[in-house]
Amino acid sequence: MSSPALVARLCLALLCLSPLDAVFAAPTPGDTDLIRDRQNRLLEEQQRRLEELKDLPGKEAKPVQPAAPTDTRCFPIKDIELKGADSLSESDKARLLKPYIGQCLGVPQLNELLKVITDHYIEKGLVTSRAYLPQQDLSAGHLKVLVVEGKLESLKGAENSKLSERELSMAFPGKAGELVNLREIEQMVDQLN
Repeated sequence: MSSPALVARLCLALLCLSPLDAVFAAPTPGDTDLIRDRQNRLLEEQQRRLEELKDLPGKEAKPVQPAAPTDTRCFPIKDIELKGADSLSESDKARLLKPYIGQCLGVPQLNELLKVITDHYIEKGLVTSRAYLPQQDLSAGHLKVLVVEGKLESLKGAENSKLSERELSMAFPGKAGELVNLREIEQMVDQLN
């Protein structure tokens, strides 16, 4: 074979293969849009999570003076007993209850008290804890508020999950019997992903 024929065949082969290289190297406009959409969704999700985290930890429950009763039925409250709020310090309990002691509380103010207590738990990330009013006689001026603090019963993987009990316990910082904290659940999800 002569040298010019070999060069011509080599050039022809390179010309034939060069368009394939461009096809595999550059993403199509559809691929570019898909990649951009995925990146935008990830960015939006991260921004949403960041906003949620900003809202949770730093807020302090600020008890306010109870609103004046809108209806005429109210109960003069001399003292408030907070049962089941084992994770709250005495100073937290006093701070949350003080604005309501010595006041005449109607249904709106009682609901407001429950909301203030529940919001305090939520702001700490304890989203499964709630304050309730058990049935009671308020004629003596003694108000009982019951708090049910949500605790972790157990941690199990799904039936078809390939996660071992050890992997789950390593990913989730909480233990059975401890309060369920939203931040710990988010941490577990991040670690498992």
